[in-house]
Amino acid sequence: MAAVMSCVIAVTMLGGAVVMAAMDGWELNNGIIIVNGEKQTIDIKHIENSRYLNTDSYYVPLRKVFEMLGCNVHYNVPKSNVPGYMKGEKSFPSYAWEGQENLVTDSVTQQIYGATTGANINMPIIEIVSENGEKWYCQIGSEKYTNAWAPPVLLIEDTSYISIRAIAYYLIPENEDADYSILWDAVAHDTYYLGRLTFDEETLTLTIDTNAGAGSRAHKDTLNTILENDAFRIMQRIESRNYLVCMIENYTQANAETCISIDKATGKIAQLETFPSDVAVRLGLSFENENTFVLKQTILNSDELQEIRRYDLSTPQYKDPLKMEYIDWKAQE
Repeated sequence: MAAVMSCVIAVTMLGGAVVMAAMDGWELNNGIIIVNGEKQTIDIKHIENSRYLNTDSYYVPLRKVFEMLGCNVHYNVPKSNVPGYMKGEKSFPSYAWEGQENLVTDSVTQQIYGATTGANINMPIIEIVSENGEKWYCQIGSEKYTNAWAPPVLLIEDTSYISIRAIAYYLIPENEDADYSILWDAVAHDTYYLGRLTFDEETLTLTIDTNAGAGSRAHKDTLNTILENDAFRIMQRIESRNYLVCMIENYTQANAETCISIDKATGKIAQLETFPSDVAVRLGLSFENENTFVLKQTILNSDELQEIRRYDLSTPQYKDPLKMEYIDWKAQE
């Protein structure tokens, strides 16, 4: 890692001075990693920042994780040996907007806020080779990975750390929808992980099962079934860990929007209420907790929202989507 460290120090220049401040803003914790049943202790860092969400700000040592997955890890790979998309055009650091560089206080936050959205020309590239010979690339200080965008690999005290989100993407096979395994929780305003990778934030336990399938598939399949009917349009949607709520145009009545709840565990649907289109346009969806959905309405001549309905989503009768009764308005035209 000496070449990696020297490169980071060389580019950590702001206003002509090398940033050498203490690395504040991260916590080192003793966590647990379980890969296909093998259990080991692992350092897990939570790095406070305003650029990435809470769960996406958890990092683990890159080499240890991928070697547990049976991979070989090669640092500072010559750019002549990597795919074109990893060679990069921007220099590092490259900030997303003017003034963002003012958030940099040390070498760790520089790698977060100064991360290039693609690959960059002057930072080391890391090559990860799986047991079957497949190659996967990432780079210190870059949000670009072989198959995804994720928080950048960071160099902390001569060790490279990778975000849990990036590992979750690595585990998703080509052509599989990442939304099955990397999901959104509107209640926590954060991402969470299912399927091959799960992370328990309370116990700091990262579990990987490479033989597992995708994560939450049932409600996604239901949503795809709805979208197959081109007479319907999803106007709004929001989800907790238990339910997905959508406002769908023309679902049960022409020129109206129907509010439906989809049980994420079973994929079954409950129809909550239907509103005329001129009313629905002023409605907003929100969750109070995992099971309580709140419908709000914009007050005329104001930006304020006023609660008009609340639903305990655990109580409605949920039905198989194929057995739902609705009018196919497209077929009637």
